[in-house]
Amino acid sequence: MSGDISCRVLRPLFRYVNERGVSPADLVAGLPHGPDPFDPGSWISADVFAQIIGRAADLLNDPDIAARAGEAAGRPCPF
Repeated sequence: MSGDISCRVLRPLFRYVNERGVSPADLVAGLPHGPDPFDPGSWISADVFAQIIGRAADLLNDPDIAARAGEAAGRPCPF
């Protein structure tokens, strides 16, 4: 699991793109993610995470989508 990323971080992104008419399934289709990326208890590689963010940015034409999805999730953790 070293170097992997919890799928929990995808939840705000999935919600954000879904609210804008993009299916979260489109972000992960065909990627070699292994475990279910919709399961918050799963882990994905940093490479797959970067590909998901890249797809979301392309589909919504928004290079700052990761920041926007994080902001839309609520107040960030103070540390």
